[in-house]
Amino acid sequence: MARNVYISCDLDERALPAVKSVQSFLESQGCHVQFAPPLEHGYHKALEKAIESCDSFVAIVGNGYALSTGLNGQLHYANALRTHRIVKRPRIFGIRIDQLDLPNCSASISVEWLDAQKYKLLLEDIPSPY
Repeated sequence: MARNVYISCDLDERALPAVKSVQSFLESQGCHVQFAPPLEHGYHKALEKAIESCDSFVAIVGNGYALSTGLNGQLHYANALRTHRIVKRPRIFGIRIDQLDLPNCSASISVEWLDAQKYKLLLEDIPSPY
């Protein structure tokens, strides 16, 4: 079964090499990759559905995360789902752009940091605590 991966990043950052690299890797592995839907009627429901259905949530931590409360809201929503579900998903990953880190309001969220050598983690299930 194909894995669903949600990539959270600013619209202007979707063309960055790091974003294109992870997207290409995931699509080459048969994953279904989603970004935030267009801002139109029903946006919030579509956004919630995309995050709720993802196996992995990838936060691209660039200028967008530093400046957007919407992106941070997506990260917090994914974390709330993971925290309150029996099966702790989505698995939350982060990719740093220009060595930026999560803003202070999100710093307490546990994120698995990725680089190109670790993309295969996106294909794995959440490790069992047992």
